[in-house]
Amino acid sequence: MAPIVCAAAVPWLLVTVYEDRLPDHAYVEGWSRVGPQYAYLAPTWSSWSAGWLYWLLSAALFGAVFWRIRHWPHLQRIAVAASWTASTTTAVEAACDVLAVLDVEGYPGRPMAWWYDMLPPVVGLLGGVVGWFLAGPVPALPEAAEAPPADLPARHLGRTERAMFSEVVWSVKARVAGLVFLLCAPVALLALYEPGGAVMLLALGLFMVLQAKARIRIDSVGVLVALPLLGRAQRRVSYEYVRQAEIAERAPAAGWGLTENKRCRGYVTGRRRPVLILRLTGDRPFVVSLRDAATAVALVNGELARDRTTGTTTGA
Repeated sequence: MAPIVCAAAVPWLLVTVYEDRLPDHAYVEGWSRVGPQYAYLAPTWSSWSAGWLYWLLSAALFGAVFWRIRHWPHLQRIAVAASWTASTTTAVEAACDVLAVLDVEGYPGRPMAWWYDMLPPVVGLLGGVVGWFLAGPVPALPEAAEAPPADLPARHLGRTERAMFSEVVWSVKARVAGLVFLLCAPVALLALYEPGGAVMLLALGLFMVLQAKARIRIDSVGVLVALPLLGRAQRRVSYEYVRQAEIAERAPAAGWGLTENKRCRGYVTGRRRPVLILRLTGDRPFVVSLRDAATAVALVNGELARDRTTGTTTGA
């Protein structure tokens, strides 16, 4: 909540510091383009500053959301990053509005420079990255000790056997959604003259397209979800935190690509295909859409049964 409260105070500080260098009205947020005949309709600097107090309601909303997801640290980290993104975007937007009209006499007939509109979303994205790292890593889960129930499918492995499962999956919905965002970016720039919105649409579209492909690997260490198009981005779930593996006809919650919600997390293609469900200790399940989910479930349960069964040899 703190970044949002600080962002709400930025307009007040700017008006206080530059009070003697500002025009008679707040010719910002489009008022510099409507024409001098409507200049009298522009708000005063005091009313413009007071309008930013609605961000305090956003701070309360973020606090309520943070409390609602208190049992899901992954979602809390996303909420912190979102708070930093919104706060830095708002603060920089207010600063650009004020600095663009400094020492302007009367009505500012010139439009603001193009980079004034692009700076807030760019800095906002950087602020989100800073918030993500400041939130810190999520707490470690307790380790699982018991073997999966005997009624679950399992591929029995010998002490010296090693199993490897690998599959590449595509999220068609994520790719289509990403392309739609990319096509909307030039429309926002050329038709609506919203460089900031165009930058946000471009960044979101690229992320959706690049995360549409995932490589799933199951080995003796755990389950790895790697995104080849996003460089080294990956998610790994170690066996020490897995109680058992199950198969379901579809994911517990809808998703396009990387999924993070209160019901599950993982990678969902968006299609009605079987999913591998990893039941973790004290956390939401980790789900992965696979074409051959049955084999993946059997391999995971086989690895867990072998590692957690002492004094016996499972399989040949």
